[in-house]
Amino acid sequence: GHAIVHDKIVIIDPMEDNATVITGSHNLGYKASYENDENLVIVEGDKTFAAAYAVHMLDVFDHYKFRAWRRTIGKGPSDDDGISVDDKWLKPYADGKKGAIARYFP
Repeated sequence: GHAIVHDKIVIIDPMEDNATVITGSHNLGYKASYENDENLVIVEGDKTFAAAYAVHMLDVFDHYKFRAWRRTIGKGPSDDDGISVDDKWLKPYADGKKGAIARYFP
């Protein structure tokens, strides 16, 4: 399959009080500003909103990073390795070694 991500998101300092999120259909070019019917929203100073957008962005990044890694080992998106019957997959998250937002925004 062919996947397309169409999000346009800029997130500045998502863990700070002055967090800024810029999002919309706007392609940040001349045509988007003067010829196409595109939108752009800028939200400033909403740390909760910015953190939610950061989580979304990181989720998309991790999803495609995982798919790219699977290709390097010769597996495609339809190859099923099955569901783990134990909780080994959870340990890195519980230990704080994986998934901590601080690894992205120190």
